[in-house]
Amino acid sequence: MKSSTPLRSGPASTCGGSYISGAVAVSCWYANSAGNIWYATMHYGTFQDGWVYGGNFTALDMALDDVNYCDGW
Repeated sequence: MKSSTPLRSGPASTCGGSYISGAVAVSCWYANSAGNIWYATMHYGTFQDGWVYGGNFTALDMALDDVNYCDGW
């Protein structure tokens, strides 16, 4: 993940949040109304949950399929 990546409270750039660096655990993905891919994550350093825009990952191995899709958003 890129350094100083925004960890948002929801899957949109307008959602508030904080900045993180380092590793995260990714649980699922979501395509918002603008068509952007976001990932529900947990930051290992702070154990803070949030959303990270897909373009902020330097490497990620997750299939964008129904199995990994975040339901309920």
